[in-house]
Amino acid sequence: MRAEANSCSKSTFLSFSLVSDSRVMADRRIKWLSPIQFGGSSFDAEVQSRAWKVRLEHLQPSAMVCYEEQMVSPSRYWLDKEIGAFAASLRSGSLVLDAGAGNQRYRGKFDGHRYESADFEMVDKKYEPSTYVCDLASIPVEDDRYDAVLFSQVMEHLPDPASVLAELRRVLKPGGTIFCSAPLFYEEHEKPYDFYRYTQFGFRRLFEDAGLTVVETRWLEGFMGTAYLQMTWLAKYMPLSPKALGGGIAGWTMAAVLVVLKPSLRLLASLAARCDKNNRYTAKGYPSSYVVLALKP
Repeated sequence: MRAEANSCSKSTFLSFSLVSDSRVMADRRIKWLSPIQFGGSSFDAEVQSRAWKVRLEHLQPSAMVCYEEQMVSPSRYWLDKEIGAFAASLRSGSLVLDAGAGNQRYRGKFDGHRYESADFEMVDKKYEPSTYVCDLASIPVEDDRYDAVLFSQVMEHLPDPASVLAELRRVLKPGGTIFCSAPLFYEEHEKPYDFYRYTQFGFRRLFEDAGLTVVETRWLEGFMGTAYLQMTWLAKYMPLSPKALGGGIAGWTMAAVLVVLKPSLRLLASLAARCDKNNRYTAKGYPSSYVVLALKP
């Protein structure tokens, strides 16, 4: 996607905005603003429960967002921004573990840091070679090794997430940080290795039980991002056969409505995606995924 963005003409560059600000910000980037300098070995206990904040700084022109990048899903769009901001918050040269790295999509975000990856590499998909091919509940490294852990869209695939969180705590240095994201609402995927969905309260319980301090739990995308998924799946999966819809007057009426509605759903889904990228609406509804930011005391 980075190459595509660089190849876009100036006329195709679009803007993005963060959190509740819908103003045009095509010349800005995200950076975490925190009372703690992360990636170190200590932190002030007084600020353990404070939420990490987001600030905006000027972008270089090459980081502007082009039309093709805007076409990715809101979840992928915001995850890219969030992980980039997390990486930028770490001290230069931090040792980072990408736990459940898969194809190592976000490795480039950690240029300037030391990057290692771990994955069991058993799903039928493409992997980049992992530093450690292992169960995430048993990573073959010493205690207190890492300054930070990236743990993105992995927890739903773990049959025993509690044991993995305990292991991630073991390999983190005191004061080390975890960026975690996982779905609350999503269809089954990477079968049969898909076991759970998580509420914000489930996240907090699991992390705290593992001895980690939850700094913040928040929505990854806004409710319009969730609506994008719902409408996309309705357009994709809803049957058009009156028989499949139960037959009778209701089935035939529903089929007739869906023939007209399906193209509209695709359009509405596209508009919902654009709206979410312009403004993460979180006042009502629910996200598709949550982000958890946590520390090892």
